[in-house]
Amino acid sequence: MRVLHIIPSIENQSGGPVAALIHYVNSLKAFVNVEIVTTNSNLTEESFQTFLNSVQHIPVHRFNQIGTHSRNMSWSMSEWLRKNITTYDLAHIYALFSPMSTIAAFWARQKQVPYIVKTMGTLSHYTFFSRNRLLKRLYFETVEKRTLLGAAALQFTSSFEMEDAARCCHLNRAVVKRKKKNRQFLKISYSCPESIPKRGLTC
Repeated sequence: MRVLHIIPSIENQSGGPVAALIHYVNSLKAFVNVEIVTTNSNLTEESFQTFLNSVQHIPVHRFNQIGTHSRNMSWSMSEWLRKNITTYDLAHIYALFSPMSTIAAFWARQKQVPYIVKTMGTLSHYTFFSRNRLLKRLYFETVEKRTLLGAAALQFTSSFEMEDAARCCHLNRAVVKRKKKNRQFLKISYSCPESIPKRGLTC
């Protein structure tokens, strides 16, 4: 099985998502073929080498971008995903509200490759009711809702985060039906309370 981990940025300031990525790929590499695709956002050769040392023997594809951190955009990465995503059995996308995460999900759907979205707190009450809340809601309703509906599973770090997302995004059983057909691809096991899968969520 080949799993592609897709993250918009691996710069140190990204914090939690990068730490989670390093943990997952190092845990999985003994059981499946794992690769990473990302951008050069705020990366120096030294910081990139430090990252490579933390994920030894795992291929890392990186591409130039415009913008920084979660708002970066890489046409070359998008083109690479378009051409290569079908060579993987599963895509694991980190976070939402990022152009590259959205594009990765788009190509996965277009090429019928199942994908998991690790939300990293981006579907929380704070996200939708803090600054720029109208813009965030508009972006979610017009763009990111498709990302969620097309996902084989959503991954949360806690039951609280999961319940918060269910309330804020109005996730319901309609989500489940779109996910079940790809469930056989989900070799990575995420445990969660029995009540949660009815909403199509996983932690």
